[in-house]
Amino acid sequence: MSGDPRPHQQSISHVSVQQGSRAYVGTFSNCRFGNTDESQKASEQAAVACRNALFLTDPHVDRESVISAKGTRVAGTCEWITHNASYRAWLNSDGDGNGDDSNNDNTRLLWISGGPGKGKTMLSIFLTEELERYTVNREDAGLVFLFCSAQDEKRNTSITVLRGLVHQIITKRPQLVKHLLPHFETPERTQQTLSSLETLWLIFRKLVADAELGTMFCVLDGCNWIQITTRRWPATSSGLYRHE
Repeated sequence: MSGDPRPHQQSISHVSVQQGSRAYVGTFSNCRFGNTDESQKASEQAAVACRNALFLTDPHVDRESVISAKGTRVAGTCEWITHNASYRAWLNSDGDGNGDDSNNDNTRLLWISGGPGKGKTMLSIFLTEELERYTVNREDAGLVFLFCSAQDEKRNTSITVLRGLVHQIITKRPQLVKHLLPHFETPERTQQTLSSLETLWLIFRKLVADAELGTMFCVLDGCNWIQITTRRWPATSSGLYRHE
């Protein structure tokens, strides 16, 4: 009809819809509906807020501090562990097809113990560097690590250890922040979450149980430095290597 301001055909990002028609031609791959961009931006901002609230220390900086204090590793040392049967079983328990994928919890935990000055921390440093190289080209695998310290209150309690691990996980797997958002809705809720071992443990369990996590190696050094008064750790430590 002459003068009708309504278009007889509308094209939106390669999608054509003709007035009165019952079919469309094209794809919606490049379309934006409503406030999708705004919603995505809000979600990203919420994720950043969660990470910022959880942050205590940078594990890479902490590792460099340990290296500065203890000295660099002597060439050839620590490499023996890469040939150790227990280590190989642990490394291959991620189900990548290179080892025994029997879901045996005994292969998901590698416990290294020894007396003072036996080189456990240097071995942990070596393992984190080795696992970084192992996972760098694997989208389905990652590494989180933490060096506990008797002198640093940000790295010697159950709460700070969990905060550090959760922060690293959602940094590497941003999509998993969905498990945190309900606990960070208000400043009061955020403060309660950051100071509650039970809440942080609940969040951690949800993260490690999510299939989107993929394979996530975790190296904890110096667990003996976790303060005795906060060591409600035996009840929770098993979850560090078990998906429920």
